[in-house]
Amino acid sequence: MNSSGPLISVLIPSYNHQDFIRDTVDSIRRQPYGNIEIVVVDDCSTDDSRQVLAQLQQEPGAPIRLYLNEHNRGVVPTINAALGHARGDLVVLFASDDLFCPDRFASQLALFATNPELKIVYANGRVFSDGRTGRQLHDARIWALLDQEPAGIRHYLYTHTSPLFLQTALIKRSLLQAVGGFDETATADDWLLNARFFSVMRDRSEYAWVDEDVVLYRHHEGNVHRDYARQSRLKLEFVERFTPPDLKAEAFSNIHYDLARLALKSGLRGEAVRHFLASQRAGFRLGRMKFVTKFLRSLVA
Repeated sequence: MNSSGPLISVLIPSYNHQDFIRDTVDSIRRQPYGNIEIVVVDDCSTDDSRQVLAQLQQEPGAPIRLYLNEHNRGVVPTINAALGHARGDLVVLFASDDLFCPDRFASQLALFATNPELKIVYANGRVFSDGRTGRQLHDARIWALLDQEPAGIRHYLYTHTSPLFLQTALIKRSLLQAVGGFDETATADDWLLNARFFSVMRDRSEYAWVDEDVVLYRHHEGNVHRDYARQSRLKLEFVERFTPPDLKAEAFSNIHYDLARLALKSGLRGEAVRHFLASQRAGFRLGRMKFVTKFLRSLVA
């Protein structure tokens, strides 16, 4: 096991994942890179997560430092608390139900070793459900986005839903500290953090990506991303609260159109019409009128 190199802190907010947390920790402990600490903050789990974690602390492998919230605080304050306990120069933000792929750090660490200006390296991963792997998290469009200058990426992230999965990234702790960690008032926390990263980075030498699968992102019935109403609220709230004023019209047009397509796909025709009209009011685009045809076809399907 290779233990030379910078300490990596894997930060895990834990809540009611007794059925998954052991597999998550085991996938971290199987890494050939050995200079890892696992920082877990449990957010008052009501299942047996704390007991499982206490047992894992006694087992060999990467050390677990376990902290317990005195009351339920939610994911964002909990992972900020984990960040406050981190000792590593490099950080991974991880969920208590996802998995590391074998040798997840080799390519990312190689880039950090050759570029002292580097602050974050994104990678890829796959959806994982019922023991089967599916589609990749990032496609060619995401890599094209990351080939742009920071200002271009920042513009995109403030006017479109973020396509970047933070679970895949290896991040300098100093970058997280520079942006103040997660904003605890924001619902779309990952989205905002990505946007703020590219607001403080000024040069392409500060970020990179590798098209390798480093995580398995678990899909199950407990995933909050499956809640359409919640997703609609948080996306529109993001634009209202955080998108710069000069970009708001463009952002509302894009987000409402995305929500219209998602609603139509989900069979929510009333919502689809409402979001489509809001999209066109924010910024009329002739090419989007094909949505009307799709909507009419859905009526006779």
